[in-house]
Amino acid sequence: MLDRRADRVANPPQEHAAIEIPLGFLTSQDCLCSLAGLCPVLCPAEHRREPHRRIYLEFLPHIWTIDHSRFPIWDGAHACSPGHRRHPVVQSPEQLRVELRRAGIANAAIDAAWPQWWSSEAEGSLSATAELTFTVARRLGLSPRALLEGEARFVWRDETKFKHLTSAMTEEQAALSSFGRAVGGALMQGVPSVQHQRFASHEIRESILASSPVVDADSLLVVCWGLGIPVAQLRVFPLNAKRMHAMSVGIDDRAAILLARSESYLAPTAFTVAHELAHIMLGHVDGGEAVVDMEDPLQSADDGDDEEAAADEYALELLTGQSNPSVVADTERFSASQLADAVMAQGPQLQIDPGVLALCAGHATQKWDKAYGALKIIPPGNQDVSSYINELVHREVDWASVADDVQDYLYAVLGIADADV
Repeated sequence: MLDRRADRVANPPQEHAAIEIPLGFLTSQDCLCSLAGLCPVLCPAEHRREPHRRIYLEFLPHIWTIDHSRFPIWDGAHACSPGHRRHPVVQSPEQLRVELRRAGIANAAIDAAWPQWWSSEAEGSLSATAELTFTVARRLGLSPRALLEGEARFVWRDETKFKHLTSAMTEEQAALSSFGRAVGGALMQGVPSVQHQRFASHEIRESILASSPVVDADSLLVVCWGLGIPVAQLRVFPLNAKRMHAMSVGIDDRAAILLARSESYLAPTAFTVAHELAHIMLGHVDGGEAVVDMEDPLQSADDGDDEEAAADEYALELLTGQSNPSVVADTERFSASQLADAVMAQGPQLQIDPGVLALCAGHATQKWDKAYGALKIIPPGNQDVSSYINELVHREVDWASVADDVQDYLYAVLGIADADV
């Protein structure tokens, strides 16, 4: 039986349609066979990811096979048994959109994931339609095999730690985890790999203060990019509910920071970036894990999470020089302008960014209205922080190293116009 089927593969009949699938979307743990629904025995190391290589699958009437003449690594002798045969499912673009919306994926995320090369002329091509499905799956963090079979199923949830989680559904957790990993992996294509090193908070602080009067958002962003850790502001979210504050993503021995909540002031961004950097430096995302902070760590109540407590202490020491700074107001009643004047006078002397010091005062007194009122007064005041962060992205990313279709995806997700790059 195996010999007869091997002969069919080596000499395929003419009644078939070719499906070409790019391997660029596969992770090091995936293989073409598993994604196509083939028997596990068709899964040697040679089938593992090879960027930019294309493999051609042949669909015979009842079984997926590989054309021996086009893919000589596979000799046809390990064809799977009849019990492992399956029919491929390639949905139409309309069916694909319906299934994605049924899974709760936001229209903006679907539009961002939809490749620019797709056109109405491509609808008649089985090859193009299959590639469309795989591309959308990769960009949204969905299982390609499941999507081919008509189900939008997110992956990677089990490797993600959610902080300050309240009532999020399992589907929401999976969506945030998968989408964040997809974006983080895409960003890393254009960021040179830097030897992974862990630095204590005081080491980074001392390094910054050697050339800057305080540790602020600007200096932290420079440090992150210098360490090969891209920091980006998401403009598109996988679900309609935008309930994530920030996320640190580990992929192999690298990491990325994704900010979700748009800020109007640089000081809160400084704390968020310092907190996410802490997760990376403390090893919380090692082994391909990810940490999703659902709420702002600065204003969240202590829920007994040791990793969160450690990240907070790391961030505070990095920003202020103390892991648990004590900020005491000399009067119980004070205005935003009084607080702004006080921190602008004291901050430089303490080598603390005045905005960060105002937030420390807000945390100590729980008078957040006064703290954010002070931020309006403290230079530079109200800013379009999201645009500023993503301007750094398109300056720092080596776009020549990023595949064209991945560039299109990142432009859409980060709100970067083509002309800006």
